[in-house]
Amino acid sequence: MCVFYREQKNVRVVVHGDDFTVLGSSKSLDWFRGVVQQRMEVKFKGRLERGKPGSVRILNRIVTVTESGLEYEADQRHADILMRDMGIDDSSKGVVTPGVSVAEGGQTGEILVGGESLFRAVAARGNYLGQDRMDMQFAAKEISRFMSKPEEQDWRSAKRIAR
Repeated sequence: MCVFYREQKNVRVVVHGDDFTVLGSSKSLDWFRGVVQQRMEVKFKGRLERGKPGSVRILNRIVTVTESGLEYEADQRHADILMRDMGIDDSSKGVVTPGVSVAEGGQTGEILVGGESLFRAVAARGNYLGQDRMDMQFAAKEISRFMSKPEEQDWRSAKRIAR
C-alpha cells in the first residue's frame, strides 16, 4: 500500500494493488479522475461527500456517510473463513474476549490441530482482521509468535480468536 499527496491540488491518494482511494475536494477529485482516465482505463465505484448520505465499498469494507458522520463495516468474509478453518460454526459458543488463555478461564475441550501451514493461515487472517477489530489485535499478535512450531495451547488460542 502506498500513500501519495499532491500539495497543489490538496489531494491524497491511497494505492493498494490496483485499487485507488482518493481524498480531496470535489474539484480535486474531478481533476484526479480526468488525469487518470487520460492514461488508463478505470472504473469509478463511487464518491462520498460530506453531508450527503451514501456508501461505497473500499477494499471490501463498506464506508457509509450518515447524518452523524462515517460508519465503517469490516469485511465479514475473513471472519467467516477463520471460523470455518478452525471448525467453528454459527451454533458454536462464542466468547467475550479473544485473548484470554485457558489458565485465565478460557475454554478447554476438543482442539483442532492441523498442519503448521493452517496455523500460519489462521494467524495471518487474525492479523488482517485486527486492522478492523481492535479487540483482536493483541490476541492475533500473540498467536503469530508461535507460527513456526504451534503447540496445543497455541491452537487453543487460535480457536478462541475464531470464537
